[in-house]
Order: sequence, then C-alpha cells, then structure tokens
Amino acid sequence: DTNRFVWTALGGDQQPLPSEHARLRVTTLGGQGVDASDGTFTLAGVTITNPDSGAYVNRGKLFDLTWISSGAGTNVAVDFSLDNGVTWTTVVDVVTNVTGENHFDWMVDTPPSDTARLRMRSLSDPRVYGISSMFTLADIKVTSPTAGEAWQIGVTNRVTWLSGGAGDYVNIYYSTNS
Repeated sequence: DTNRFVWTALGGDQQPLPSEHARLRVTTLGGQGVDASDGTFTLAGVTITNPDSGAYVNRGKLFDLTWISSGAGTNVAVDFSLDNGVTWTTVVDVVTNVTGENHFDWMVDTPPSDTARLRMRSLSDPRVYGISSMFTLADIKVTSPTAGEAWQIGVTNRVTWLSGGAGDYVNIYYSTNS
C-alpha cells in the first residue's frame, strides 16, 4: 500500500534545519520494518542564527548577522520588519551566500523597534527564505521636531520619537545653543 505523511521539515525549537545531505527513515512502531531514502536530498531553506529571540541589536552600529543555508543559491537579500513580519523593507539588496554557515556585517540604520525581524531570501528561488525570531532594535530616534523646523515659544508642540528597548519612560532634555 502507498502511504503518506505531510511533513513540515523543522528542527529543534521549530527552526528549520537546512541541509544538502538530508535522509529520511521510516520505521514501524515496533521497529521491525525499516526503510530509508535511497540517497541524500536537499532540505532547502535559511535559518537565521543571529540575532536570536529576545536579542538587543544596537542601531547605528555594525552587527554580525549569521545564518545557515541550503539550496538558497549564491546570493540572498536581507529584509527588515518593524512590525513582527507584517511588512518588509529590503535593507541589503545582495549578500553573498554559501551552503552552510554564513555571516554579514550589517550596518544597522533602520528605525528602532521592539518587534523587529529579519528575513533572508534567496535571489534565485523565491520559495527559499528564512525569518528570524523577534528581537529588539534598540535606540531612540526623534521624529519631531525636524531639522529646520521653527517652534514658537508659548505654543504647545508635540515631541515625537520612535523607540526600541527604551522602556515605558524617557527623559527629555533641550538645549538653546545646539
């Protein structure tokens, strides 16, 4: 009889384990019947290993982005999400990729966020990508007032900022001489 099992290839703590040397084995519950795949096959994918879940990444600094890939081709792109993967923006168009372990020194210049994620996607096969665990892109970026803006004394103005990892309270200081 032909049997089947629908399987989503995931590794430990539900991170995919890309490999170009994967094999499968099927056994009966008692272990008497055993068969394995006739040869190796590729589990294509990308697993981002740094940043990991709960990490704090500092804005304005170099960050060692690391990943493991298989079947992703020679180039990947890096996308960034401020909102836990709802929307994505490409931050690096082309990064060299090899089968196995990779790293890239990323100059972090994206806005801060408490719900940041990275996505590495193959430029040769759109089905092959990986998404990081959620992390914090730590910093504060003042969005108002903007350079050159004039605020009148005695009028209420709204100071606004984007933040990641700043907590519930901040201090606001001002200077009259730059």
